[in-house]
Amino acid sequence: MGRSSHICRACGDSEQSAYIEEAHNVANALENSLKSEIPDIKDVVVHIEPSSSKDKVILLPVDNDGKISETFARSTHYKLLKYTGTEMTGSEVIDVRPQDIVAEKNALRVLEIAKNKGVTDVITLNAGKIILSVFEFNHIHIWKAQSQSVDENVFLFFHDGLERLLA
Repeated sequence: MGRSSHICRACGDSEQSAYIEEAHNVANALENSLKSEIPDIKDVVVHIEPSSSKDKVILLPVDNDGKISETFARSTHYKLLKYTGTEMTGSEVIDVRPQDIVAEKNALRVLEIAKNKGVTDVITLNAGKIILSVFEFNHIHIWKAQSQSVDENVFLFFHDGLERLLA
């Protein structure tokens, strides 16, 4: 009598802007995990699909005039824009007290804001290595703004005109 074996097929979503290598690593980790957890699985095929979600929540550091700020983690104002497809469904400005801006805690403070608000993407002029690493680890993409104009950069974002910043 032969040993029973199972074949497993799994499908997952990936952000459209995710790099193939990142999606490949996630798929390999899932395959290996399933094989080690379920001994009867003979083979696993994981197929990554582009995300079907059209919802985007974009965070931008802004100055007092509503322009994109030269600083990201040290900004005292953030504009949050919610979109379904390319249609804006909501916006708000998040204010940070100046006394809450502390060099060694800025990355985590901004990450907490982003996670609490469901941010998917950030558009900024500048971001340091720590911010890039922390946000990338949390699957929040950071995009390089081309100017200080919020409207121009949001337009470019939706038309693949911004460069993704990586750690």
